Amino acid sequence: MSLDKLALLVAEAAMRRAVGLNYKLPGVPAGVRRGVERVVERLASELAEPASGSGLRCRLCGRGPYTPTGLLLHLRRVHRDQVARRAAELLAAELLATHR
Repeated sequence: MSLDKLALLVAEAAMRRAVGLNYKLPGVPAGVRRGVERVVERLASELAEPASGSGLRCRLCGRGPYTPTGLLLHLRRVHRDQVARRAAELLAAELLATHR
């Protein structure tokens, strides 16, 4: 699996994780799965924060409050490329650190 495809998979998983939904990582090799899951958790923490009152706020642009589904749609439509680039950066750093 190429780094670009893995980054898109991780980006989608992180967006789902950020809003509290389940995610899957199909096709991720067992040898790097733990590192990929760390990247998903780290990236998810960078995407959303609780809004005042109820709901979630986008940490990338500050918009909100959103419902979980609303924030997921916002992240996909507005920030998908930005999240995928950040996922690629984190993956490269994680994989280099793991395989040294």
